[in-house]
Amino acid sequence: MKLSEKTKTLLKDPTFWILFFSDFLSWLTQFVPYVHLPERALMLGVHEGAFLISMLGVSNAVGKSVFGIICTLFDLSTFNVFVAAQILFGISTLLSPLCTQLWSLSLFAISFGFLSGSYGLMMVIPSKLLGEETFTLAYGLMLAGEGLGVYLGPPIVGWMSDVSNSYDTSFYIAGTCLLLAAVILLLQPIVVCVRRRKKVSIRNAWL
Repeated sequence: MKLSEKTKTLLKDPTFWILFFSDFLSWLTQFVPYVHLPERALMLGVHEGAFLISMLGVSNAVGKSVFGIICTLFDLSTFNVFVAAQILFGISTLLSPLCTQLWSLSLFAISFGFLSGSYGLMMVIPSKLLGEETFTLAYGLMLAGEGLGVYLGPPIVGWMSDVSNSYDTSFYIAGTCLLLAAVILLLQPIVVCVRRRKKVSIRNAWL
């Protein structure tokens, strides 16, 4: 089966791969708190694991609404807002092992859930960066990457936590992956600059 020209063009676009790998890394570890936070809390003597998960879910719903409203009302770049949220997302997860009491674990759950709400912007970003004509194809491939990340992430991170005999390890890994996802997105401005220079070079060649 031959690939269509649209698919070939998309797969040659570095912007697509930036979005794809960033999205994959994010979803590889994004479900770690949902899986490991209650167990880590229990090891710390905090028995309100179900309460923490509830806070994750509620703050996630609030975050989706807030990020959408902010980008719409203030006409902000969805890409820039998402990158900023991704950086904070990674930092908060890396610092989460410092949370050892119910109040601090609750703060982490709220921040993690709220910032993860920024992923609602990922339904807009591919369309803006890659074009509406390739959105369906690009987003479909990204969803496949997300599914693979969700499938592989928790077991791998869980195994590493078992080896190290500490749930802190899973949060360090998750935070690192989330920050790497943000760093990958920061390559996009470089791609834009290179494209602009190429256009200028081609234009000058015709003068």
